[in-house]
Amino acid sequence: MKHWLPRLPLPPGLRAPLAQLAAPVLIIMVLAMMVLPLPGVLLDVFFTFNIALSLMVILVALYLSRPLDFSAFPT
Repeated sequence: MKHWLPRLPLPPGLRAPLAQLAAPVLIIMVLAMMVLPLPGVLLDVFFTFNIALSLMVILVALYLSRPLDFSAFPT
């Protein structure tokens, strides 16, 4: 996200609050998707993405030789 944020024509004091709004906006979008009805095609796309992502995680976990190589946080 940091690669496109400096190119926005915003005052420097407004850039940080926009970056901090990403998590709350994402949470609101997830809650809206749970409450509002979604079209079947969109649900199919989300299910396909979920299955593809889970298969990718399984393949990465099988490929690694040490469990510590599969960490969620960088060191």
